[in-house]
Amino acid sequence: MEPLTSTLTCRLYTFARRAGTALAETYDVTDRRGDLIGYVRLRHGVFKAVAYPANGSKPLALEVELGGRRATFTTDRERRRYLAKAATAIRKAIKTAAKEAAR
Repeated sequence: MEPLTSTLTCRLYTFARRAGTALAETYDVTDRRGDLIGYVRLRHGVFKAVAYPANGSKPLALEVELGGRRATFTTDRERRRYLAKAATAIRKAIKTAAKEAAR
């Protein structure tokens, strides 16, 4: 298994691994300005991305079942692939929330 990376940059966001958590694959997600915009985690085989819209509306979540009771990704390549999917989901959720708030 490849070593865990503590910080990954993927598309427009930075994923910083949370220290001191019992969950091995939990990341805070920040934008280019360094603002916290969400988090992602892998727990019991479920990969979850949560976005915090800037307009203060409720957090939006996306869950992907990976199977098994996995708590970590098997390779850094797999980790990057799922974090890229999370970045896309978070970006879409934030844009959708912004459009709804503008109505």
